[in-house]
Amino acid sequence: MPQGTAEVAVRMLRLPNGPGIELFEFSGPRQGGAALPCDLGWQHVALYVDDLDEALRLVAEAGGVRLSEPVPLPGPEAGERNRFAYCRTPWGGTVELLTYPDAQPYEKDTDLRRWRP
Repeated sequence: MPQGTAEVAVRMLRLPNGPGIELFEFSGPRQGGAALPCDLGWQHVALYVDDLDEALRLVAEAGGVRLSEPVPLPGPEAGERNRFAYCRTPWGGTVELLTYPDAQPYEKDTDLRRWRP
């Protein structure tokens, strides 16, 4: 970290049956604006949610901003109720929330599944 950088906050999350995530907030002399989805490098994280509308409500309740209305997932993730939306965290990061409760097109041709119950 450059001299003058300070760790303001840290949150540790443990996802059920999945990875842990560490979120850090820093202040410092070299900070720029939030990355946009078209920028080079890592600029967002996608998270699966069971209830997209409720997740977007919780984002707003926590101080985040919805960047788009939910839209249908395209291509290999398509399905009647399969949707996604982008939002901005209170600290400026971009998060994609997605849900695919309906079968995906590839499932017609194989027994392989993305999720296992």
